Amino acid sequence: MRKIGSEKETERKKKRNVLISSIFLLLVLIFGTIGYGFIVGPGNSNTDDTNTIPEGEVVPYGDQWATRLGAQIFKLSNSPDSLSEIPVDINSTLFSYSTSTLYIDSSNQAITSQISSLFASYAPRIQRACYLSCPDENIPEKTCSDNLIIWRDLLENKVYQEENCIFIEGDLRAVEAFIYKMLALN
Repeated sequence: MRKIGSEKETERKKKRNVLISSIFLLLVLIFGTIGYGFIVGPGNSNTDDTNTIPEGEVVPYGDQWATRLGAQIFKLSNSPDSLSEIPVDINSTLFSYSTSTLYIDSSNQAITSQISSLFASYAPRIQRACYLSCPDENIPEKTCSDNLIIWRDLLENKVYQEENCIFIEGDLRAVEAFIYKMLALN
């Protein structure tokens, strides 16, 4: 059996338990904040990437190449020199896409993401579409009267433009040659 205590004694035990719980929670908050500070301290943060990568230049970045345009950093697998043999015959610039939706026709999600990241700060909207006809898919069908980038996985790497369509043929190297051209780095 439990001893029945006085009202004063019961109140004193409640206050003691609340004080112990409060101190414990306060210590968890303090040590959690300190621990978080060590985890994301200056040595582990990538927030100053924009200061270390010169704007308009391509520099080695680990096993990749990086360049900066404003606050946006682009990381690519190939250097501009290694892509110089890929013909890129286009006359559009990034700012050409600042007034209307950009459509991308690509069956490769990695390629679509790479192209989308380039135009993310410039095109008001980026949407997946298909060139001319795609009866098997439920996406808009577009022509070269729209801003459309078409990627096709072919053996020969080349990039060319017809009206508002940019055709990227080849592999990731052709896409990166296109990105360097759009960034005016080749």
